[in-house]
Amino acid sequence: MIRVFVADDHAIVRDGLERLLHIEPDFEFAGSSASAKETLTLAATSSWDVLVLDLSLPGGGGFYVLEHLPTVRPDLPVVVFTMHNEYEFAQRVLSAGAFACLSKTRPIDELIAAVREAHAGRRTVTSEAAQALLASPDGAPHTRLTDRELQVFMLLASGMRPSDVAAKLGLSKQTVSTHARRIRDKLAVESQAEMARYAMRHGLLE
Repeated sequence: MIRVFVADDHAIVRDGLERLLHIEPDFEFAGSSASAKETLTLAATSSWDVLVLDLSLPGGGGFYVLEHLPTVRPDLPVVVFTMHNEYEFAQRVLSAGAFACLSKTRPIDELIAAVREAHAGRRTVTSEAAQALLASPDGAPHTRLTDRELQVFMLLASGMRPSDVAAKLGLSKQTVSTHARRIRDKLAVESQAEMARYAMRHGLLE
């Protein structure tokens, strides 16, 4: 049995994946969490085989989990399952130690296959992820954002208020303001509305 734990802040995703995993004869749903810190706390005493991880978790986000997971469960393979564009996040996610990065627009069969591959110690690379891994380092301005800046940028570009971004990621409002200023400088935009237009122009938002 492959024991799968799901970390996602949307109940509909957690419940949906639980039902889908129960259908697979070789899978066992091992539980779920809705925040980054809860995920790490549970991981320290867990016996899950694979973690399915959302990047937009409250309390630090998925990158926070990927950064700190090796200290509590260095042997735990992670499959990132995100609303974000694979092309923009795959390279960062795989470099951070994840075994796969799949968009939530992907067919569920691809997620199931990625979990099986991760359990077997093998990475899954989609065509979009492969393009990202082969991309030139001197690409568009947003490729020069740090992981945290990119995370804040995507949330702001989607229309979330800075105070809500701060609450979701477990940051202070001042920290989000600092990230936003650096993002505007790097992207040569002057407002949150221009961030949204930039994201749409580069295909970063659905």
